[in-house]
Amino acid sequence: MKRIFALLLTVALALSLMPAAFAASELNGQMSGELNVYYWEEYMNPIMDKIIAQFNETWPDVKVNTTQIPFDQYFVKLQTSLPAGMGPDIFLCNVCNVAYYIDNELIMDLTDLMAESGIDLNNYVTSSVEMYTFDGRTYGFPQFIDCAGLVYNKRLFDEAGVAYPTADWTWDDLLAAAQALTKEGQYGIAVSSNYYPGYRQFTLQAGGSTYDEDLNPSVNTPEYVKGVEFCLDLMYKYNVAPSAAEMEETGLDQMFSSGKVAMMYAGSWSPVTYYESLGDDLGCSVIPKDEKQLALSHACAWVLNSRSSNQTAAWEFTKLLAGEDAALAFASQVIPSYLGTSGQWVSQLPEAVNLQAFIDILSNGMAVPFPACGVHSAALDDILTEEINNIWYQSKTIEQGLADAQAAMEAELAE
Repeated sequence: MKRIFALLLTVALALSLMPAAFAASELNGQMSGELNVYYWEEYMNPIMDKIIAQFNETWPDVKVNTTQIPFDQYFVKLQTSLPAGMGPDIFLCNVCNVAYYIDNELIMDLTDLMAESGIDLNNYVTSSVEMYTFDGRTYGFPQFIDCAGLVYNKRLFDEAGVAYPTADWTWDDLLAAAQALTKEGQYGIAVSSNYYPGYRQFTLQAGGSTYDEDLNPSVNTPEYVKGVEFCLDLMYKYNVAPSAAEMEETGLDQMFSSGKVAMMYAGSWSPVTYYESLGDDLGCSVIPKDEKQLALSHACAWVLNSRSSNQTAAWEFTKLLAGEDAALAFASQVIPSYLGTSGQWVSQLPEAVNLQAFIDILSNGMAVPFPACGVHSAALDDILTEEINNIWYQSKTIEQGLADAQAAMEAELAE
């Protein structure tokens, strides 16, 4: 894991420009006026309202406006508004896109501000900090961390007489259970073409990697093929998973929540929502293993607009967002990066649901940081996603789709 981050830092060093570090004395603005905050998750709206109310107890003259933008529009809007000197003062960022904002001097280097404010980054999950640290400088305040796990419907398992998943499950166990759980109107499993938390879990466990040790694309490999092939076999060889067309028509979340699918891979942000539909029939487990027992992990962080007209107020609000109280508030939906608060997330659902499985993945060496390749990450992910969809819809073979993805990703980097 450390090697992956070291390589990512090497890529960051090659970025042409880095935003200057900010000291508290250099911040513009004051503790009044307005702040604009962007994020993409709808569940955050009531949480943000509570945090803003707490902030205004101390700073009543700052009006904080929040804007929730659907994920598929979110980064497009940011990439058009920020360079024009518009957009938010503070926004939530992900690993795939942060290098773009660093490269274009659109976000602040928070390292000196954190030091002056006495902020101890040891209070946060280490990997969530490292994902936003480049050349020893920190550009994001980690808010929450997530990973992929297996979710399943206990009622459907009980009706089929199938034992619940365990940490010892292999792909063979997964397939056998999916076959036993499949019947008319019901699939044993579903596998998404979404890279996270979908098919990449399989390629990762098969020993594949989206990028090699030099951060060059490496999707056209036997290991990557093996992971994708297993997913496709579940759909079209064994017929224990819905086809790409069926998932598009109904929606994977709806299929699982309505009992049309018995199990699937899901991000740690999903069980709280699934519990609303399934109740105590919901169960969670670590991901079954192949060559390795690994799962992707990701973290989101707050970043500050380097062109904000009120950096002083933005910094004060960000400190509150990244504190323990806010972490406990976000624990109603996601795993906070702030250490010591994950138990709040686990305890919100009955113990039998086993949200602890996700914490076990994060803490027991199974989690692998989300693959990123510096400023090119988002563009390369788009290329790969398009070709994986071609494979899922069977408009290309696995070999052709991955070969085309490899070539197009290499061409993108060459440019």
